[in-house]
Amino acid sequence: MKDKHITIGILGVGLSSWIVLIWLLVWVFWPYKVINVAPLKVLNDNKTVTNGILLYEVDYHKYTDKSCIVSRIIIQNNESGEKLLIILPSYPSNIMAGKNKVPIKLLLPSNMPSGDKYVLVITFMYEMNPFRKIEIVSQSDEFSVK
Repeated sequence: MKDKHITIGILGVGLSSWIVLIWLLVWVFWPYKVINVAPLKVLNDNKTVTNGILLYEVDYHKYTDKSCIVSRIIIQNNESGEKLLIILPSYPSNIMAGKNKVPIKLLLPSNMPSGDKYVLVITFMYEMNPFRKIEIVSQSDEFSVK
């Protein structure tokens, strides 16, 4: 009788361990589909920023109501081939699930050199669980600042 309880206990612990292992593997390797984002579209006339405000459009299809952290970086492409990165503050976003196009106004830093070409890169970072983060990156057309 005592051996039967030990056997059942060992089987219970073994089965529980397998369930936890499978659960962790699903968390880590499940192909989550959170959002599809089209390349960002610059809405300024002739893709030229003249008043310090970049107008762009985010065209997305979001499949979950989960919130994310949005990071934005402006990359300068100058004639010498050097790149200047302008890192803008990150912010939380909780847009609703569904398909939508959102026009956004972005106030550019006043010290941005004019005359060069720039691109805006946006990263949407979703924390799906304690073991998995998903980053979706979208880039704009080239634009210039005058």
